[in-house]
Amino acid sequence: MAVPIVFGSINVNAQDTNATVSIGQNTQSGWNAHSKNNFGYGMLFGWNVATNSLNYVFDPDVTDTAINDNENNPTNQGQAL
Repeated sequence: MAVPIVFGSINVNAQDTNATVSIGQNTQSGWNAHSKNNFGYGMLFGWNVATNSLNYVFDPDVTDTAINDNENNPTNQGQAL
């Protein structure tokens, strides 16, 4: 028996790398996110005033993420629990 779930609204303020808002029956396979973010001050959204700021990010890595990107990812499509 299906159980109804009712959302009046869904509010998303911000999404970052490899994020989703998923509603209903869905299958999401094979996601890739190959990136890196360095924020010395953080992130500002909207109307902001930042005065006299000095930020320094020390990141001595030559290679941040070694990636072996195998695109033959198994999925659960067509499978039942």
